[in-house]
Amino acid sequence: MKNGNLFSVNDLNFIIKSTGNSFNSEFGEWISNEKIHELRFGENWKEEFIKKSFSSDYIQNNLGFKNRYWVKKKKDGTFPSSVDLMADAGKKALENANLQPSEIDFVISVTTTSPRYTSSTSTLACNLLGIKCPSFEMKSGCASSIFSIIMGGNLINSGVKNVLLLFGETLSRILLPNSNMQYAGGDGGAAIILSQDTTKTKGIKYGFIGSDGTYSDLMGVKGPLPPTISAIEQNEYYMSYSGEADTFIQQLWDEIPMLLYKNSHIKSEEIDFLITHQPNINAISRCATAANIDSSKTIDIVKDYANCGPVSLINAFHLLQTSEKLKEDSRLMLVSVGGGISWGGCILDI
Repeated sequence: MKNGNLFSVNDLNFIIKSTGNSFNSEFGEWISNEKIHELRFGENWKEEFIKKSFSSDYIQNNLGFKNRYWVKKKKDGTFPSSVDLMADAGKKALENANLQPSEIDFVISVTTTSPRYTSSTSTLACNLLGIKCPSFEMKSGCASSIFSIIMGGNLINSGVKNVLLLFGETLSRILLPNSNMQYAGGDGGAAIILSQDTTKTKGIKYGFIGSDGTYSDLMGVKGPLPPTISAIEQNEYYMSYSGEADTFIQQLWDEIPMLLYKNSHIKSEEIDFLITHQPNINAISRCATAANIDSSKTIDIVKDYANCGPVSLINAFHLLQTSEKLKEDSRLMLVSVGGGISWGGCILDI
């Protein structure tokens, strides 16, 4: 990682006004590993596992995935979209903050699974929420969680009062059937509202974001738009992942905490909680080790939610906040690495 190629920020003052999430039974259902075993190998999957010497607990033991939320088909034959999920989460965040839609001054939406070819998901979600203000969509893979918080913080510091960040993913719709990818991907929505901090003590102490397009073809959905027959026949509209960038990705998980400590002059013992993007238990553990943060302070929701893309980190924060473990004047380290390849981290005082 070259420090000179990063966009860095210091002392972005804002408060987390509220959060919300969407894992609504109206839109979807919870899917266990056993259900995916059945989808892949049939009702007699246990017998198939014995024949193939497969362990039914391998996925959970080695990657951490046990359950995940997937959108389900509606009566009209369509599926809920990422916009539906982000709008539902946004509604809950507004309610939790006791804010009216008219009090939101800027909206940033984040998704890798947009339901539209051209329209921004931000305007689509704003329409569902009754919000009329400037908005845009951000797409920088799983690191968009960090990207959007830093961009939102900059908007607050420029004078904007309330910024709504919306996250929604329907990754189940792009998981190749009969593949191990089905265990990893989850759907869901999350939202967070950033507001002005009159005390000038809360917010990002130090943070940065970066990208390297060298690896841009190694993960994600490769199929071109408009769709082509040949790409459809080659399953290019499903999520794919190449291990060629693994060395670089592992390096990022190691280096991000070190760079945060170096530039913030904050020590590991001053961090109350580590929240990372949730790709699997191994990545979370590696980052915690690099950050020298005990597992008791590391937020891991992989078992229950799997990998929901950029929704994951925000949902993890929401669950921590609503669990009442998070106290006032807590200090968090946020870290994410994702497609692009893009990455980022920040130390956040709340």
